[in-house]
Amino acid sequence: MSVDKVTAINFRHQVDELRESIQAEKSKRDVAAAALIAHKWQSQGDEFKSLIEDMALQTVPDEAQAFHAKQEAQVSLDSLPVGDFYRPSSDEVTAYADSTSPVPFRRSPCPGLNALANHGHIPRSGKNVTHEVLGAALMSVFNFDSNLTQTLLNQVPSTFSLDIISRHNVLEHDASLVHNDEYFGGDPININETMVSDLLGRSLDGKTLGVTEVGQVRHDRLAECRANNPECVFGANQTTFSYLEAAIFIVGCGGNVNETVTVEAAHSFVWDERIPGDYVKSAVPITLPFMRTVTAKLLAFV
Repeated sequence: MSVDKVTAINFRHQVDELRESIQAEKSKRDVAAAALIAHKWQSQGDEFKSLIEDMALQTVPDEAQAFHAKQEAQVSLDSLPVGDFYRPSSDEVTAYADSTSPVPFRRSPCPGLNALANHGHIPRSGKNVTHEVLGAALMSVFNFDSNLTQTLLNQVPSTFSLDIISRHNVLEHDASLVHNDEYFGGDPININETMVSDLLGRSLDGKTLGVTEVGQVRHDRLAECRANNPECVFGANQTTFSYLEAAIFIVGCGGNVNETVTVEAAHSFVWDERIPGDYVKSAVPITLPFMRTVTAKLLAFV
């Protein structure tokens, strides 16, 4: 790689860090600090753009054009307003735990977290996610109350990248609703289309998924893991997290407290990792006791 390209990449990283700093300050409601950082971001952004234009004159035309186009696309992505959807392509993203890959995006095995990143409610890069930013997103998007939100935040470091969720048998676990077990390999972000079809196809009324359907799928996934995965691990820790996740899937993605999620919304979240355009969050805050009640109902299917 040429010196110019290394310099350009370093500039790109600096701009990314500044942009995420702006978002962090905004979440603190520190407008003055955000404005100062924004000014610095603009200055470096202009310098970066000038550098790229110079490179276009100094390198092979086709190579320069492709590089320039990629950087311009990234700048356009940075300017997307919160709520707009952008899902990174497979060659732009990884969910391998603690990855050092040079790809610009990090994601997790959790479709809800990925959806928040894809819509810009947390950093689109999936990096340097803070408790403050994630907590605000969980409460504003899903209407989780403060106790439920804090319980979820307690499971991750105060600042983290989404790929750490993939650490096996910490939060990520075997017998997922829509992901292969780690034993079978592959990037943890990969979604098993057959498993998604099976989950959505369990709907008893053809329109919604509730405790009965999801509870049965959870039961079946564990049975399949024990039958086919010689390294299947599913102890107390995995049970706790997997059934809480299932409850969050029903209640959070369902946007209500009637213990159902529509098949359409479920497909959007677990397959597209996208918040549906017609999604309406619960009219009342979703509490930790209520989520525990739904979890207990699901555990009846163990």
